[in-house]
Amino acid sequence: KVCFLSALLVSFPFLLYQLWRFISAGLYKNEKMAVFKYVPFSLCFSMVGIAFGYVFIIPTILEFLYAMPNPDLVIQSYRLESYFSLCR
Repeated sequence: KVCFLSALLVSFPFLLYQLWRFISAGLYKNEKMAVFKYVPFSLCFSMVGIAFGYVFIIPTILEFLYAMPNPDLVIQSYRLESYFSLCR
């Protein structure tokens, strides 16, 4: 997992550059300016949304799911760390 994420992180700028070169060939000048104007905002809002979901929504959902079943009948074994670990 660590190797895959490292390779993805290292190759991501190159992939974005290649994608932009492919897309920009078919855009007019005013469309290219609109991309430079709106893409940074959309990236920032996406990061804020991901952080909001990670910090507030996922813990709330997991707390709700923990409260649902009868603790005597079900052993709860899901944790957030098991979904986002790099060492397993």
